[in-house]
Amino acid sequence: MKTAMLTVPALALAMLIGAGCKSGREPGVKTNKLQQYTTVAADVETTARAAQQVFQEEKLMNVGEVMATRADGNVTAKKADGTEVYAKVTRETETSSVVTVRVGKLGDQKLGAEYAAKIKRAAEGMGTGSGSMSPSTMRSDMR
Repeated sequence: MKTAMLTVPALALAMLIGAGCKSGREPGVKTNKLQQYTTVAADVETTARAAQQVFQEEKLMNVGEVMATRADGNVTAKKADGTEVYAKVTRETETSSVVTVRVGKLGDQKLGAEYAAKIKRAAEGMGTGSGSMSPSTMRSDMR
C-alpha cells in the first residue's frame, strides 16, 4: 500500500518533467533509423533544387548538381570530415514529393531530420517548379 502511494506521485512528477522536454525530432519528419524522410508540398524538381540550396547554405562540401526527372531526383554533398550526405526525392503526386535524407553510412538521425525539415521549408517556400529546370541541370537520359 505504501509503495503504491509513493509510486503514483513519482509517476505524476516524471510525466510533468517529461512533458516539458523536446524529443529532439523535427515535426513531420519520420525515420527508419538509417534515413529521415518527409512529404513536401512541391514537385520533384523544386524539392531537389531546395536540397541543393540547403546543402550550400549549410556549407557542405562538394555539393553536387541537381539530378532530377519528373519522377525522381537526388543531390549529394559531403561534411568536412568526408561523411556523405544524400538527399533523394521521389514523386508522390504531380505537386508533392517525398525527400529522404541520409547522413553517413549508418545515418545521423538528428542531422538528417534537421536537413529534411529545412529542405521541406525551402521547397515549399519556392513554389512549384514544374518544367522550370534548365536542360543542363536535368539528367542526360531525360533530354
